[in-house]
Amino acid sequence: MTTWLLPGALVITCTLAGAQAKDDGDVLAPARFAEARHIARRCVEDKLSPGVSVAVVQDDELVWAEGFGYADVENRRPATSNSIYRLASISKPITATGLLILADRGKVDLNAPANRYLGEHHLKAWRGSADAMTLRRLLNHTSGLPLHYTFFYDGVQPPAMDETIRRYGFAATTPGTAWQYSNLAFGILGFITARVAERPWPEFLRDELFDRIGMKRTAAGIREGFERDATRQYMMGPGGRFVRVGDYGFDHPGASAIWSTVHDLVRFSRLHYRLGELDGVRILRPDTARAMQTTTWDRGNGRGIGLAWMTTSVRGQRCIYHTGGMPGVAAMLRVFPDRKSVTVVLTNSSNRTTYARISDALAKALFPDAEPSATRSSPAASREQSGKLFGTWTGKLVHWADGDIPLRLTIEASKATVRLGAKLTRELDNVHVTANSVSGTVDGLFLQTTASFHGRPRLDFQLRKDGDTLAGVCIARAEHYFAVSYWVELRQEASAGK
Repeated sequence: MTTWLLPGALVITCTLAGAQAKDDGDVLAPARFAEARHIARRCVEDKLSPGVSVAVVQDDELVWAEGFGYADVENRRPATSNSIYRLASISKPITATGLLILADRGKVDLNAPANRYLGEHHLKAWRGSADAMTLRRLLNHTSGLPLHYTFFYDGVQPPAMDETIRRYGFAATTPGTAWQYSNLAFGILGFITARVAERPWPEFLRDELFDRIGMKRTAAGIREGFERDATRQYMMGPGGRFVRVGDYGFDHPGASAIWSTVHDLVRFSRLHYRLGELDGVRILRPDTARAMQTTTWDRGNGRGIGLAWMTTSVRGQRCIYHTGGMPGVAAMLRVFPDRKSVTVVLTNSSNRTTYARISDALAKALFPDAEPSATRSSPAASREQSGKLFGTWTGKLVHWADGDIPLRLTIEASKATVRLGAKLTRELDNVHVTANSVSGTVDGLFLQTTASFHGRPRLDFQLRKDGDTLAGVCIARAEHYFAVSYWVELRQEASAGK
């Protein structure tokens, strides 16, 4: 089996302490889950994922917990209900819970600017005010931060969070006016948790959350003594076999770095549908736990966002949930607070089809008499092209290492071209021009990104007219490596024939 030489990262080990989980080990599935169990087995047989682990709570009772396939393909180690998986973005509601513990203690104010709690480098706003980039808006992805994710390979260490904030911590839209999913926001929230608590973020979560409610296999890494339960991550290679994905790190650990099991996520979910208390241990105030589940922003199509938790309706049932996806990881956690029910699907591959199929089958088994949730259509965005933006626009791309890089964009009826710095002019692909926006992508222009990537990223321009400027972001992308955003601001040349 070929091994990808992907990033090595510092693994944080934690000594087990505190409460032990009551629910541990496999629980046979009742007959009503036969279809979901069949789908899980078929997903493994069809090589959608090497391994899958599933757990289901119905009416506050654990009714199914089981693993399928392999946690470790090379060593033929089976996946079980105790296998430890990377959670990817399911880390976000866990990070949020840690921060809200501090909020309940009066240590942080969710309506205060995040900059109040930051260190050497502060967030800035190209649109709106940095003071409006509050903790609450970081929690519900409305702070104005643009798209951001990074994976660091081959043992390259991510920059410190202060440095990441200096490079990428800016509002590209006025805070509070738009929703943009943000890994960086949750990296910042974990960083603030550590600063306010005056101890490392993984240690704070271990002591104040995980060990107090018996999440004994959960940590920002693999706990000492549980190494044999850790899954390995895989992606499907072109030869029809799974290729191992090595370890990797992030510059946004609060968004992505937690490892856990289906059992531990059941305990975390119970904490939330019981409004902050589990087995007599109070973690959050009831109103705080309730606020996390309450929609604060309508994302359309029946979906919303609370504080870290996504909100929706599944088969007529109120549902808070989160998914996770990154190299070698695809996972879904759904919680049905009004029914005291939970479904967890964790996998060690990047194929999201597995968790989607199993989760839908589980919902059907849990709520057989309900109709599938109707999807509401959002109003169609206008795609009417306008000549208002035609002409040549010049200005800058703001880069953390190279400062203001000259940028020239020419928009015509049939094409658009871009020149970055002294590089050759290139034609944009996938150009879309409306009355007040332009977007497009380009290859072949080098732009310095992360220390562990040595190629040329694809540049994705997303710009809108704002007064006399055309402004927005250039997102540098490399699949399975990063998507990092840079501010762009242009003005139309007078000679463009306005």
